[in-house]
Amino acid sequence: MKLKISFIFLVLFISRFEIIANRDSLSVHNIRKQTVDLFNNEVGILVFASGYACKNCFEELNIAILSLNQNKIFDDIGVLINCKDNIIAKREAIDYYSKFFPKYNYYFDSTYVDVFNKKVDVGFWGEYEVSITPSLLIYKNRKIRFISYDEMFGNAATKVDLQKLILNTLSQM
Repeated sequence: MKLKISFIFLVLFISRFEIIANRDSLSVHNIRKQTVDLFNNEVGILVFASGYACKNCFEELNIAILSLNQNKIFDDIGVLINCKDNIIAKREAIDYYSKFFPKYNYYFDSTYVDVFNKKVDVGFWGEYEVSITPSLLIYKNRKIRFISYDEMFGNAATKVDLQKLILNTLSQM
């Protein structure tokens, strides 16, 4: 049993290391499961949306992103969805999230490794340990910055200016 557990941690560690170390591309999938390299865009923002989520936060984040993009600062604005890998589930997810993010591209993070008949997420959801959404992945000139839900909305006592947070992040990249 200890050998199985050790092996699982070794596989997860190696997979995670490869994802972090290999940043020649920032790959996701479109609805047809074709690979899309987001690094083909100079500046972009990717909203993690799925599972346990704050709907009011989606609306607030959408307003901030679209307001910033009036100046065309993003080459790509996308939503990264983690759902079952079939066309029906993907279409349902897009229909649902398009209510909150109507002018976005939709991508899917379906990178799984099968370890002892159990699917282990080693995609961006697993890499950044996303459990509450929305979260953000901002990329500029092949540099990446992840902003968690907690950084944006976690402290109810202090309201974060999302536009300022995103602009400051971009200026530091």
